[in-house]
Amino acid sequence: MIMLKCVADNLAGIPGLSLEVTFMFASLATSLKDDIILMQPATHNICKPPLFLPPSIVSFLSATCKLQIESMKTCWSVLKSSIWAGNFAVHEKMKDLFEIHGHPHGLRLLLGKAEQRKAVYFGRSGMVPAYSVQLYCEPCKTTYHVNYKVTGDRHIYYDYTTALPDIVQIADHYLVDYGVVRLWKAMMHASCTSATNCAHIYNITLVNAESAQFPGTKWFSRDVTMDHVWNMFIICTLLEDCRECHCLLNVGQTVNQNKRFIEAMSDRNRHMRVYNQPLAHWHFCAKCTHIYNHGDNTNQLVSVIVVDGVVVSCPCCSVPNCWVHLCTPQDRFCYVHSARLEQCAIKGCAQSVVSGSLTCDIPAHQESEALHTLRGKSQFRLHERLERSQAIHGCLANVQVGDNDDRDNDDRTQVIGEEEYDVKLGKKKRLHTQFTCNYTHCEELIVAPCRIIHAC
Repeated sequence: MIMLKCVADNLAGIPGLSLEVTFMFASLATSLKDDIILMQPATHNICKPPLFLPPSIVSFLSATCKLQIESMKTCWSVLKSSIWAGNFAVHEKMKDLFEIHGHPHGLRLLLGKAEQRKAVYFGRSGMVPAYSVQLYCEPCKTTYHVNYKVTGDRHIYYDYTTALPDIVQIADHYLVDYGVVRLWKAMMHASCTSATNCAHIYNITLVNAESAQFPGTKWFSRDVTMDHVWNMFIICTLLEDCRECHCLLNVGQTVNQNKRFIEAMSDRNRHMRVYNQPLAHWHFCAKCTHIYNHGDNTNQLVSVIVVDGVVVSCPCCSVPNCWVHLCTPQDRFCYVHSARLEQCAIKGCAQSVVSGSLTCDIPAHQESEALHTLRGKSQFRLHERLERSQAIHGCLANVQVGDNDDRDNDDRTQVIGEEEYDVKLGKKKRLHTQFTCNYTHCEELIVAPCRIIHAC
């Protein structure tokens, strides 16, 4: 405990300092302990008070106590041990001072340091070990991160309508400088560099002493990966789009990182289809626009666009005219029609599938699935090449597969055909199957001669 006489001697030379002001200073400084720790170096021992206060804390205390900045520094040097021990408490009347003077200095009484995590910062000069600090507000149950806040099940990014952030948090333990973000995006757009090569180029060119000594942990690596580059591309592109639309990026928090931005990307694509590019409707240049003069003081503006189809087949749901995207290219149905996975893959058959199979227990359907499985093997493909080379025409059902030179094996030939008897109709017909997903035909692009894309 600080001796009262010692405190009085050290603080006697401060003009305007009363017992009430001294108690206010000590109480406010105690409530700002977490903010003081937050601005100290990572190697600082939090059990000991720092020698000096951060400038924002000093300015806030000077404004609330109405004393000079030098007087605040003297009060801290005398009372810091008792303040750090938590011997003072904040009264309700003092909380109003945070609402009045706290916001200009970036201080709030309700925020506390929730967690400090080890992180990796990918900067312009290479990888640097860092810390990612989270702040938590108890009344509103909100956790504040570097670029976003988490409220309930929502993941809301800050307002970047005036300027984009200097640092982007692409994952829990990874931070990227925005200059590196621009470099990766330029490499993708200008030279068609893949995300894997962007990460590889960064890892082999920007190796410094910090990155060589940093071992990494089992939770995160010190090297840039393909997933980091794609997370960067998605997050920064959505932030730039929200900046142009003057809105906030609001995504779900409970879903995984790889599915978190699917809804936001779909909304952005839908907005682009409806409203087009921001300046496309008002674009007129000499390459795509010509003005015709009819001689009667009337001019006619004519613009030219080219509609071209690019054969880029994309996986889609097996249900016709379904626009819901597949979770993975290996899926046959989207999540809306996932119940059809329990139905036989033969079109027109409504029976349930056998466990571990795509078809029901009808032998003809089982043989059709066996033929589909066989087609994916090299033996079947080599047989097809052999038949084409020998110019043998005929039905695929008559092709014998699986010849074996062992004469002791009576089952050396297996004949599998596509044409079987239909159970309902009782006549021979070709079975139509759906063992894989469907694919789109092409992508239509509407482009002006000056390369302005109007729609796709």
